[in-house]
Amino acid sequence: MEILNLFFTVLILILLSFFSFFIILKKKTINLKIDIIDTLGTNYIILLNCILLFSFFNPDKNILFIILILISIFSLIFFFKENIKINSKIIFIFFVFLTIIVSIDIANNFDFSWDTKKYYLHKATAFYQNFFVNDFFKKTEYPHFPTYLWAFFWKNSYLDYEYVGRLAYGYTFILSIFYFTNSLKLNDGYKVLAAILIFLTIYKTELFDGRPDILMFSFFLFIARNLYELFHNKDQSFNNISIIFLTLNLILWTKSEGIAYVLIFAITIFVFLKNNFNKKIIFLFSVIFLISLKLLFYHYYDLSLNPNEETFKIDIFDKISLIFLLERIIQIVSWFVVYFIANPIVIISSVFLLIIFFNFKNILNNFKYLYFFFIFKFMIVFGTFLITAYPMPFHLKYSLDRIILHSSGLWLIILIFFINYLYKNKKLKLKKFNPNFL
Repeated sequence: MEILNLFFTVLILILLSFFSFFIILKKKTINLKIDIIDTLGTNYIILLNCILLFSFFNPDKNILFIILILISIFSLIFFFKENIKINSKIIFIFFVFLTIIVSIDIANNFDFSWDTKKYYLHKATAFYQNFFVNDFFKKTEYPHFPTYLWAFFWKNSYLDYEYVGRLAYGYTFILSIFYFTNSLKLNDGYKVLAAILIFLTIYKTELFDGRPDILMFSFFLFIARNLYELFHNKDQSFNNISIIFLTLNLILWTKSEGIAYVLIFAITIFVFLKNNFNKKIIFLFSVIFLISLKLLFYHYYDLSLNPNEETFKIDIFDKISLIFLLERIIQIVSWFVVYFIANPIVIISSVFLLIIFFNFKNILNNFKYLYFFFIFKFMIVFGTFLITAYPMPFHLKYSLDRIILHSSGLWLIILIFFINYLYKNKKLKLKKFNPNFL
């Protein structure tokens, strides 16, 4: 029964990923061909934003689930009625297969971290029991969306097991990888291979214990795909910009540092997006509007971004001296080096960046927006750890690796661009590759 429930949950998640299909496509689309992975990715981001929106009103989760399912079925009917043809069937098969494998692993993982047991499971259970955001008394500064998502699918699981809610984390992770690698200008076989390699590089069972960090990584990967389209394919379409915007909204409500990430992204796009000043202004003010809504929400429900003043205390400035600063700077830099080396994506991407530097200097300028983003992020993270009230290196040891993980997917843009560049300029010759057993 558990295995059947697991398969059913994966099926439901795929069905819900057609949620807004009939809205995105015009009704006149006859004999249209779509890329199934791109379609699922776009629709899924819209779906998550809808769930987030409804979470502010605390509706009955079962009723909301039924409504979303019915709309998704309507979209699927539209899909078949319009005789829409699917591209990338091989990719879709591997996507489903890998999602099932990860789901089985999640279902067998009950080894929760200290953070999960003390905070995140507590919040998910509260949402499961239909409590609202302002009913919490533990870590109210932590955004509620990850635990609400966990509770939402837990509440609507056939066997009523909590891990069903965490299957959504696994689905989001796998979909983000396949959605990102779909930007490769190679055949489907190589796209599958790239997705599997990224998966093997990142995957750890403990990442799916309920902490929101894997969701942050996944959302960054969704953004990375659209940044690639925006800056490298020069596709400034409404779809790319809107998906970035909607994903930033999810980031804003996933981790406390989401506000900083959203601001950095907004400034980056404003500075580096060419030839469309109006779009840049609209995007910037839209992001500011999102942040304002979050601040108003916290104010209305008397929530604080730092209720216990554990992270930053005013009296920390009384301790600041030259020796104090030097000690902290050495510690921060040391742990940065350790966790950079420990992150395979960062290391591999850095190697590719060095190859580009020594052999293809003409394309280095293509990544100016990435340099800007990471320098900006580093400055904020560095400054945060410099004045943290938590003991050092405790704070660095147990948080810096996750902070690096969040945005590590952006480094993969370098790999994708370089591979596509070599292939386009016929410097990379690849034979057609498709898995024989399919």
